[in-house]
Amino acid sequence: MSKGKAFVRSVIRYEKELRAYFLRLMSSRADAEDLTQEVILRALCAAERQEIEQPRAFLYGVARNVLRSEVTKKSQSIIHYIEDLGASEDFSTEFVLPP
Repeated sequence: MSKGKAFVRSVIRYEKELRAYFLRLMSSRADAEDLTQEVILRALCAAERQEIEQPRAFLYGVARNVLRSEVTKKSQSIIHYIEDLGASEDFSTEFVLPP
């Protein structure tokens, strides 16, 4: 069996494990599915360019990078939302508590 096919089999073998990893870390099943698919896509593309000697370790390295990118993207999205909210609302009126 070629090394490329062996890597594809490894990816298939670890797919459920990766999905469970993302399910523990993400708030939605859809996000976990999307991130799992992204890891598989990136890993298979990388395997076309280089030999992957330790498939599980490589997949988790890719997963860590994908997760980091996703968290950064969501954080930036929240920051932009807050900035937009602040620019569109007039928060200069004082909030007075009833006596």
